[in-house]
Amino acid sequence: MKILGIIPARGGSKGVPGKNILSIDGKPLLSYAIECGKESKKITKLLVSTDSREIAKIAENYKAEVMLRPETLATDTSDVADTVGFILEEFKKNEEQFDIVVLLQPTAPLRTGRDVDQALELLEQNNTDAVISMVKVGDNHPARMYDISENKIHALHPELEKTRRQELPTYYMRNGCIYGIKTDAFFTERNLMPSKKSAYIMNEKWWVNVDTPTDIYILEHLMPLWKKENAIK
Repeated sequence: MKILGIIPARGGSKGVPGKNILSIDGKPLLSYAIECGKESKKITKLLVSTDSREIAKIAENYKAEVMLRPETLATDTSDVADTVGFILEEFKKNEEQFDIVVLLQPTAPLRTGRDVDQALELLEQNNTDAVISMVKVGDNHPARMYDISENKIHALHPELEKTRRQELPTYYMRNGCIYGIKTDAFFTERNLMPSKKSAYIMNEKWWVNVDTPTDIYILEHLMPLWKKENAIK
């Protein structure tokens, strides 16, 4: 199986300016995705997709291949699936094709190459088109969520509103760490969440996806602990 690992790292970010190259525990955030992709035994080619020369230089310093993308694919409203499609089409021009694409977002760095390989094994062995990393929902359970209209609140799940936490059904959410998809399915549905997909469950205590300054604060405190637990230097 030929597997392409893509690390999407655009230069612009309004919530946390320059977040992909912020220093986290002594290294740029981007570097953790690169090291994870290199640690994977299943990824056959790894590249960083960016519109930023600064990010490209940092990626090259970490010995990563870089493919610059058009500015139209690096706006706040750009769909990462369009970037994946652009990359695959560029490789097809050179008669290079892949069986699977795996997306490793820099903003969800608490994952190992072993996680990636285990997720890809699920994709290879199961009758599914994609595998998505997920974590169990905790206090942000849908049973505790409401819609507010005209200053009135309405439970999204009224049947669960008064249920004790210990008795709530188990729900999961995407953690942003791993999106693996067969390229045939990607070209058929043109997105990273095809109709037929499976979950790779990860430990919810390490869940963080950087979108806000608060997320950076959480990640800075979690990273050393996560490294220690996974024996990462």
